[in-house]
Parts: sequence; C-alpha cells; structure tokens
Amino acid sequence: MKISKAKWGIGVLSLFSLCICIALSGCSSNMPEINWSNPTSSCHRDIPKDWDTDPVVLEWYKPAYPELARRDKKQGIVIVIVTLGPNGEYLKGDICSGPNPMLNKAALTASRHCRYTGAQKNGKGVPSRLKVPFAFRLH
Repeated sequence: MKISKAKWGIGVLSLFSLCICIALSGCSSNMPEINWSNPTSSCHRDIPKDWDTDPVVLEWYKPAYPELARRDKKQGIVIVIVTLGPNGEYLKGDICSGPNPMLNKAALTASRHCRYTGAQKNGKGVPSRLKVPFAFRLH
C-alpha cells in the first residue's frame, strides 16, 4: 500500500504535534487523574451512600483488550471504583480488583470514557463513587 507524501507529512505532523502537546502537558491538563497503582483496600467494603438517587453509567465504553494480554490468554473481571463530581463528571478511577495489570490499565482507560449521571441528595447533585465492572473474556 502506497502512501502519498502529503498524507505521510500530515501523519508525521500530527504525531509530532501530539508529542509536543503531551510534553508540555497542555493536552493532559483536562484529563482526569488516574491511579495506576495497586488495588485499593476499600474494594471489599461497601461504598458509603450519602445520597437519595444512585449514580448510574449512562454510556458504556468497551475496553480495548491489550494484545499482549490476549496472547498470554489473560482474562477476568476488573472492578474500578469511579469517583464522580456533583454533575456526574468523571474525577478519578481506582482499581478495586483485577486479574492482571494490563487488563487493569485498559479498564481504567475505559472507565474514563464512560458517561455517568451523578448521585443526588435532596434534588441536588452530590459527589459520589460507584463500582464499575469490566469483563475481559477470550472467545
């Protein structure tokens, strides 16, 4: 497959711009904080509920299955604890439990792309947390 010089130049320029943007942290300033560390100990406890209406996942984002994990036949369920702002905006995600670091990272990325509705108390939006499972299964 031949790529024209114009298309190749645009691709290189786009990649170069992305690298500069990341290096200067201008692109990541609006990205939510993601905790890539080990699972949190709060996983097995219930999340304290201080609201009348529960937060809900409005739009699900299917996680990308990491190729290396697929080759190594890694599978399982990753549970992410998602922290939401009063309007349902994603603030951060923490791994609650997961079978493999590669799958955990993919689940965190997917949780960031989901859309949520926030919890409400007395008709007003309040910060909340919820457990969101992501299944990785080989067919």
